[in-house]
Amino acid sequence: MAIGEIIAQKTRLFKFVEWLSQFSVSLILGDRKEKQALYEIEKVCQSGLKLKQLTVALSNIFLEYLDLERIVFVLKIAGRQYLMISQQKGIPATLKKVVFNEKAEKYLAGSDNFLAEQEILDFFNVLPVSFLNSLGRKTGSDLVMPLQFSQGNNGFILFSRKITNKRIFSREVQWINNAVEFSSASLENSWLRYKLRKSDLRLKNVVATKDLKLKKVVQAQGEYFSELSHEMKTPLAIMKNYLLVAAEGEKLNLEAVVSQVQTLSQLVEDIVFLAKLDSGYLKLERGFVNVTALVDNIRQELEVITASRGITFKNFCQKGIVLSADQANLKKALFHIILNAVLYNHKKGMVEVYTHQNESGVKIVILDTGAGMSPKDSKQAFDRFYHSNNPKNTRCQGNGLGLSIAQQIIKKHAGEIEIKSEKGKGTAVVIKLPG
Repeated sequence: MAIGEIIAQKTRLFKFVEWLSQFSVSLILGDRKEKQALYEIEKVCQSGLKLKQLTVALSNIFLEYLDLERIVFVLKIAGRQYLMISQQKGIPATLKKVVFNEKAEKYLAGSDNFLAEQEILDFFNVLPVSFLNSLGRKTGSDLVMPLQFSQGNNGFILFSRKITNKRIFSREVQWINNAVEFSSASLENSWLRYKLRKSDLRLKNVVATKDLKLKKVVQAQGEYFSELSHEMKTPLAIMKNYLLVAAEGEKLNLEAVVSQVQTLSQLVEDIVFLAKLDSGYLKLERGFVNVTALVDNIRQELEVITASRGITFKNFCQKGIVLSADQANLKKALFHIILNAVLYNHKKGMVEVYTHQNESGVKIVILDTGAGMSPKDSKQAFDRFYHSNNPKNTRCQGNGLGLSIAQQIIKKHAGEIEIKSEKGKGTAVVIKLPG
């Protein structure tokens, strides 16, 4: 017998077996069986089930009437995020969120009917590996049907049989099409309700978060004004006492009054400056700033204080380091930091300033030999009106705004500032600024 005749006989035999399989399927899934299945689908669709419950109920009907190994509903939630509900015979349904890639999204959007065998292979090739791993898909006879919701493809259904079983035939495809079409309205309603619940939950979370932030802001403002009131009352009360004593004929301590006026003036100036920072009105006027000269200028301004406390101030800044910065504001930041290093130092202590420049920018380090800070104090040092509980520090004059101002200015320059301190071993304030 010729080879061609053998091949022809095998082809005819294969076609006969396929026809017989379809015929057997038509017997199994006859009109009565189909109507019964559709009736069950109708009952499920009218029950008002939630999305997961509805898809699981539909999956069980499909699994029973089509003798499937697995059925998977994949529905779009938001963006490229999808909800995958997978069901196998005798195994509880699994629900998982997966993220598609751009290629899979475009492929799905362009499909308007059952995918042919090659199209299914192409589709699985563009799906993310994470999705395929979640699916646990094995080689089999698969059918993929896009789900058209809200004027577009917003998911698909995967029908799968083992390769050893008969594949899905045209009569079954027609029944699937009718069944899905019949149940699509209920699927869409459940899907929309699911999205609405999720959106409502997200909205509630956003509102709760905003509400919490607002409460924190209101609380912070209350604490801010309380501290501000306290800080302003102290110098005013001192001046009032001196003036009352002078009004009774005693000699006016003019030096003490001037000192309190300066304290109050500095407080008002700092508050106005912080208000500008908070409102965004402060604009940087950048220019070339010589860091060494700037630190020297601050050292000269603080000579009276350093001399009265016996503090040694050493400027170890490298010469020639130039920054692109707002000179007045950078000076204000460094002044506050160095002033703190002087005020919170031991008598006859030391303050040293170092600089280092590399490709990423300039590092400025201010070291002092003071009492140092606890980890808690280090974290809170940049908070407005924060004062350390250290009894040695409470004797120092300061309004608790200096480090907060310095931090805001450094951030405005796209820089970073941090405190490294240890009790009994002094403090280092490290500033990093872009070159």
